[in-house]
Amino acid sequence: FWDDMPFQAILGNHDHHGNPDAQIEYSSVSSRWEMPDSYYAVEKDIPGGGSALFVALDTEPIAKRRPESRAQREWADSVLRRTPADWIIMGGHHPVTTNGWHKPEGTIRSALLPLLGARVDVYFSGHNHSTELTETDVGTLQCVCGGGGGLDNPYRVKPTSRTLSSFTNGGWCFLRIWPDLIAVDLHDREGNVQLRYLIEK
Repeated sequence: FWDDMPFQAILGNHDHHGNPDAQIEYSSVSSRWEMPDSYYAVEKDIPGGGSALFVALDTEPIAKRRPESRAQREWADSVLRRTPADWIIMGGHHPVTTNGWHKPEGTIRSALLPLLGARVDVYFSGHNHSTELTETDVGTLQCVCGGGGGLDNPYRVKPTSRTLSSFTNGGWCFLRIWPDLIAVDLHDREGNVQLRYLIEK
């Protein structure tokens, strides 16, 4: 199973310091690397019925207010309006809300919160070297999964009243989807589940 598991990659801010197109082109080299463009959507069937839509964003142009970011936001809005999927999961490098060292950027919040509102079930991001699950103002859960870099360079986190869980020093997130339920598990670096959060249809 693990040897055949595909990777659906999302560009981060450091990827833009080099050649992000090389990562897209790597899809033609590796059968496990699935990155058709700098932003894209993939719909997957759920065992037991229904489907889940995964929307991958390239948030660096949005954060930097680059002109091309408008086309990406319009594309994402169109995808979200048209999809018949039962669950919608969105991912981008920059968080819309976080209690970590990198504060949420105003450009990201103003651009993405209207996209997420009442349509996206969970928004996954990285950027901070922490693992967090937080409620947002628009009903979408924010999951920061930056714990992969947390052991070497941990960022402090300061929980707020909307924080469901937050920790550093390594960790990862695991998502399981059923027709009527999503389970979001936050693991520490030892593999222990620090939080299991259920989203019901």
